Amino acid sequence: MKVLLIAFNFPPDGEVGARRVVGFCRYLPEFGIQPVVLTVEECFYSVRDETVPVPQGVSVVRTSFANPLRWYRRIRTHLRGNRKLSVAQEEVPIALTKKNFLRHQLLTLLRTPDEYWGWYFPAIRAAEELIRAQPIAAVFSTSPSCISHLIARHLKKKHHIPWVADFRDPWSSNPWGRSLPQWRQRIDRRLEASCVRWADLVISVTDGMRAQFAEQYPDSATKFVTLTNGFDGSKSIKPRTTSPSSQRLFLHLGKLYGGRRIDTFCKALLDLTQAGIINPARIKVLFVGENDAAIVATAQQVAPELLRNNCIEFRTKVPWSEAQRFLDMADVLLIFQGDHRCGVTAKFYEYLQTGKPIFAMVKDGDLSAMMKTTGCGVWADPDDPEDIASKFVDALNLQVRSSEGEERLAQLYHFRSLTERLAAWIRMLTAETSR
Repeated sequence: MKVLLIAFNFPPDGEVGARRVVGFCRYLPEFGIQPVVLTVEECFYSVRDETVPVPQGVSVVRTSFANPLRWYRRIRTHLRGNRKLSVAQEEVPIALTKKNFLRHQLLTLLRTPDEYWGWYFPAIRAAEELIRAQPIAAVFSTSPSCISHLIARHLKKKHHIPWVADFRDPWSSNPWGRSLPQWRQRIDRRLEASCVRWADLVISVTDGMRAQFAEQYPDSATKFVTLTNGFDGSKSIKPRTTSPSSQRLFLHLGKLYGGRRIDTFCKALLDLTQAGIINPARIKVLFVGENDAAIVATAQQVAPELLRNNCIEFRTKVPWSEAQRFLDMADVLLIFQGDHRCGVTAKFYEYLQTGKPIFAMVKDGDLSAMMKTTGCGVWADPDDPEDIASKFVDALNLQVRSSEGEERLAQLYHFRSLTERLAAWIRMLTAETSR
């Protein structure tokens, strides 16, 4: 059985969303399903990671796509002698930057339903050729980017092929969409409702997202299921052995961006050092990844001495293979999720496979519930420095998970187990269609 997977993010794309698709592609053949991936050409990935290979035997079809923002960037780059432009410079013409309202409206229009809308027609043409040439039994689309769902919706309408829509993040209810104009929010809701109506199965990565969908679309409640993110576990990461006198490493791996805050964490750490509860020479807090400059500036403002003595350090993004080395060195793994209650960052599952304790700054929600279920660590209110300080001390005393606990979690969150469930749903849908 061949299944068409429509995914903008796919290796060598360095975005974490690509790993979910790779995990499914790696194990679907074990359950009698051959994945055929439809994605974009490699040149369109702004962040590349060549260390994550495409599973052997997986057919990958890549297409180009066009976007006025990209055309404008090329023209500006040419006129400026190929000098690299900043994000602010390359987004819109200079004349529009003086009128914030017009600029915001234009940018929003050019990113409706997202900035990759130019992939729609090239992807449909490629998908049509695939369907004519091969017996495609079902379509699986994953977002973000949500344009993949619109491509799949077209194929569903025209060819009546079973369609599974996979949401790694919310669409119309995404917290980051609150700043969008009202007209854009209405478009997102209508497009999402149309996709839900046409899809045969709608997957969410958390129970909170699934419940939110079911409440929003009660007539389609039976379509909604949960299939979490997970880990592959093909590389075993050995727990670090430390002595009481050695430096303890708290590691955050990945991006820190809008909605996250580390000022309260830095204040809590500063309070602990000033009170003599912890020795800053024995603690290292390392942030590895592309971080919002404003967040880094806040840390420098709140706890400058901790950055001067390298108790807190920021480093740039590293390839996946080097990231594994950092995970191997770490004692405690950090997550900053803030008030984003409905969602579990994919980073959590990558952390989970190490067996090492996790310390999360997050409001009660999907992530805290998952941490309670797995017993993998502690969490604190991201707005409360005192709570963070108390839980930081608790995190110092957490132990590496036992081998028995690892086996239990592997049964739940290893991509082989997750893919087995996905394959069962696909077979169920194709069986219903063939009746």
